[in-house]
Amino acid sequence: MLLSADNDEFKQKYSFEEIFQIYNQLIFSLILRKVRERNHAIEITQEVFIHLWSYRKNLIPEKIEAIINKTCRQAISKFYKRLPGQGTTFYIEELNLYLPDESEEALEQKLKREFQLDQLHAAIETLPYKRKMILLANKIEGKTQKQIASEMNISRSAVENQIHKAIQFLKSKLTS
Repeated sequence: MLLSADNDEFKQKYSFEEIFQIYNQLIFSLILRKVRERNHAIEITQEVFIHLWSYRKNLIPEKIEAIINKTCRQAISKFYKRLPGQGTTFYIEELNLYLPDESEEALEQKLKREFQLDQLHAAIETLPYKRKMILLANKIEGKTQKQIASEMNISRSAVENQIHKAIQFLKSKLTS
């Protein structure tokens, strides 16, 4: 839901002065790291706050940091576009900082997947020994329930029951 600057809830949560006080140094240091020159960083920081002021009625309090971050990236990109004599190479190097980095997204997905696999492994380790062996034989080694039953000298329905219980247990562990 968009909250306008006239909305009491927005005024209580974020006055423009508070936004400035909270984020001024953070924005300045972020920009300074990218442009490496204090005067340029001051100028771009002012542009960011001018932009935020212009759109203050449309600010979404829950997304204020994301809005500020995007506004900073756009202002820095705009700054490099209008810099005379810097050359295309310099601009492209800086622009790469602001293009969506698919490798970063892929890394985040990989880390998330690794975390999920670690959780699954930890949950499997908590299974009773026999149930764990049956589950691993079926799901990891690819053995059929009939093969497992024969090797362990138990009925196929007992194997099926153990696999079902293991999967239910893992689902409950991983969704909680």
